Amino acid sequence: MAAVAVWSIWLRLRATGPAWLAVAVLLLSLTQLEFGVGLGVLRLWRFGPGAYPPVPVAMLAQVRGLPADAKLAYACRPFEEVSFWDSSLIGLYAHTGQQVVPMCFQAETFGLITGTPISGDVANPLFRWAPQRALYPTASSQPTAASVAAFLKDNGIDYIYADTLHPNTLVPDAIPIARNGETQLLRIP
Repeated sequence: MAAVAVWSIWLRLRATGPAWLAVAVLLLSLTQLEFGVGLGVLRLWRFGPGAYPPVPVAMLAQVRGLPADAKLAYACRPFEEVSFWDSSLIGLYAHTGQQVVPMCFQAETFGLITGTPISGDVANPLFRWAPQRALYPTASSQPTAASVAAFLKDNGIDYIYADTLHPNTLVPDAIPIARNGETQLLRIP
């Protein structure tokens, strides 16, 4: 639809306005479409089901049963997240309405779009505003369980979600409150 709209605008400008303006609008619109399609496909790929194990329906019910303002943290991997405000486990949020917070260093992933080399040691430019950066300033950061627990409590996060790809490495003494197969819901003491 966007391409048809651009074409319609270009034809109207070509017929009524200067040719250079029509060409400029066409080039600007095509550039915007190219970036939009690229970013859209990357976002769909990054937030798609990928290699994540499905969340059991019984676990979704347990998460839905948490207090309305509850937040869940999970231990993620450096290349797993595109942005700190939309976790890759967005499906968990979509099915339960509970905010899910990724806890890890977030490496640069824009190289996937631009074709530039990516490195696990380079932070995603958006990560500079992430509160989690205090705990994970570099890819090799390994904060203590006490500092993670204090950070989570200070930010109103009382629960941890864990599964086979996201084991509970955040607060080892967290108390399991629900389990279904390899999926766990834990409460921070």
